[in-house]
Amino acid sequence: MYFTDPYYQRSWQTHTNAPQPSQQIYRLASGANEPLRIADDLMQPNGIIGTADGTHLFVADIKAGRTYR
Repeated sequence: MYFTDPYYQRSWQTHTNAPQPSQQIYRLASGANEPLRIADDLMQPNGIIGTADGTHLFVADIKAGRTYR
């Protein structure tokens, strides 16, 4: 499983900074207890999808205005 952790300030939140030091992409392998960070150079990744054949992963970096493969 792959996931991103973007931070967006919400009106109901009492904190004003992201709880994590960076916003990145992670992979949680089958049977793993902890996710592995697989990218650490994105600004605000939000949106991730893999191709049906499993050969590519696409990630949208909203703040950078880019999509990566």
